[in-house]
Amino acid sequence: MAFVTVGNGMLNDQEVYNLYVELGSFRKVAIFLRSNGQINPSTGKRFTDMGIWHAVYRYGLAHMDELREEFRKQGSNPDTRLWEERMVMTALIVYKTSKTRFLSWASENGFMQYNHLFSHLLPDELPLRSLEELV
Repeated sequence: MAFVTVGNGMLNDQEVYNLYVELGSFRKVAIFLRSNGQINPSTGKRFTDMGIWHAVYRYGLAHMDELREEFRKQGSNPDTRLWEERMVMTALIVYKTSKTRFLSWASENGFMQYNHLFSHLLPDELPLRSLEELV
């Protein structure tokens, strides 16, 4: 197992994802980092399970095929629609501080069809047929 490089307080998402695959849980990754003396340089505190979750899913949302394959290896194999809805809901959490980033991600990945899951992010006066124009 390798140390996870850190820059500007952010975990290296790919390295954290790889540790997650190897260790099997967010908590185990956080404990591993703490036991190796790694702390968040921005806060001076240990990395939290939720911080690990965010790093894993930031990487996963950018590499969904790899993430889906890992889910299959772990015994989870949802149908395409359910998988895509899960990814949209996950992206809503990961990108919660940037509506533009979320909408860009949804458009780039062909998930605008799930707008019923994120219509609260859209201006009230915008007709749904104009979603693609937002990004």
